Amino acid sequence: MRQRVICCCVEPQYRASLWAEQTLEGLRREAIRKKMHVLEISPEAADWISCESLRQEGMCVVIGTSVNWTPETVGRLLASGIQPLLVSFDAGEPGGVRGQVLMDHAGATKKLLRYLEACGKNRTAYFAFNPESYADMVKLNTARLLGKGEAKDVFPNSGDLLACCRALLERHCEYDSVLCANDIAAVSLLRQLCRHDIRVPEDLYLASYGNLALGSRSGPGITCVTLDHTEMGRQAAALYACLGHMPPDSTLTVRVPTRLVIRGSTAGFRPSALPEEETARSECVDFYRDPEAGELLAMEAMLCGCDETDMKMLSLMAKGTGSEEMQKQLFLSASAIQYRKKQLMKTAGCSSRTWQEFLRRCTELGITA
Repeated sequence: MRQRVICCCVEPQYRASLWAEQTLEGLRREAIRKKMHVLEISPEAADWISCESLRQEGMCVVIGTSVNWTPETVGRLLASGIQPLLVSFDAGEPGGVRGQVLMDHAGATKKLLRYLEACGKNRTAYFAFNPESYADMVKLNTARLLGKGEAKDVFPNSGDLLACCRALLERHCEYDSVLCANDIAAVSLLRQLCRHDIRVPEDLYLASYGNLALGSRSGPGITCVTLDHTEMGRQAAALYACLGHMPPDSTLTVRVPTRLVIRGSTAGFRPSALPEEETARSECVDFYRDPEAGELLAMEAMLCGCDETDMKMLSLMAKGTGSEEMQKQLFLSASAIQYRKKQLMKTAGCSSRTWQEFLRRCTELGITA
């Protein structure tokens, strides 16, 4: 009996992104648990739909969020007799789509907006929402259904976070709160606000989606709703395995829940009660080619890879601890410390910088706190 294969393809522009990596990690972990093998197929290859395993399985996990690429890929698969299982994209009810694993972006948006309302914040700006992203459009559409998110209050991300920041800075006095499309956008905005002496949370409350390590360590920490992409991947593998034992015309949808995390960017405000929750082609915007976003994502990857010794080393160096004292406290040789420094800078994409520039960057982002 042959081992079942989970065939999957990832939208090329997001393949190197943190959320896609986390989704694939969850997919692989659950596949191993179910004694299945994950075969990632590159949709950029001319003959990718002709893959033998894809033909044998008759089903493909499609990980993508763009409103252009995802429907086109679904159409190509269906035309070739392959049933898609979508992750992070809601196709509505097109015939042939076998299943969907969705983050509850609508529920997350309701959590955040009702929380801000309970905090007495009713003049909210919507920052760095990507018009090419299905997820971001769900968030904005949910806000509009709640009577919020008017066009004049949306500051769209055109692939340049710093330009988006400048646009908001020009009108920040109109708002008492900002809802950011993701934690990377929130960290970037927080730094720009600080540089212009606009205080968070005193002048503006700031909230976001994601729960990245950078967002939790920034000063102040960013209030957010969690987006667990590893769980998305795990659910996709479980759904794939389940559908393999069901009739070919059956469909299933799974929604991954979110959780509100309250931090200092909203003054840690905890209302006594929150309202109960209710049970065309656009211009392509590549968020991950923006230098500001790319640099912050690299720092996030570095931070996630740090062990306890790395974190202690960064903290000691930020305090100006001497070399000999550091070696004593870390129980490491000078060469071992040097090696760790090089690895951290490499992971963060800062190899061309000096160590002091890198350390200053870490301090600015709250990593050495």
